[in-house]
Amino acid sequence: MLPRTFSLHPHDTLPSTQDEAHRLLATGEKDFVISARRQSAGRGRRGRIWESPAGASLLCSLRLVMPAGPAAAALLFSLPPASLAP
Repeated sequence: MLPRTFSLHPHDTLPSTQDEAHRLLATGEKDFVISARRQSAGRGRRGRIWESPAGASLLCSLRLVMPAGPAAAALLFSLPPASLAP
């Protein structure tokens, strides 16, 4: 079950949606989605650079607190495969 409310933080440009996520976590914000049309210093897994022309892809980070258990696992596995790609 997803949280009933979460905050949206859309941006035109950010250095990194993950950096913004860490900043929001430090303020105590719980459930949020951060999006950017462009990232100037995006990072992928294993330190890879993450680049995309403005508006060409979905650049986002999210934090949603989910309950534990089978229902939460089913939700996790219903995410699009691209969101879990290495």
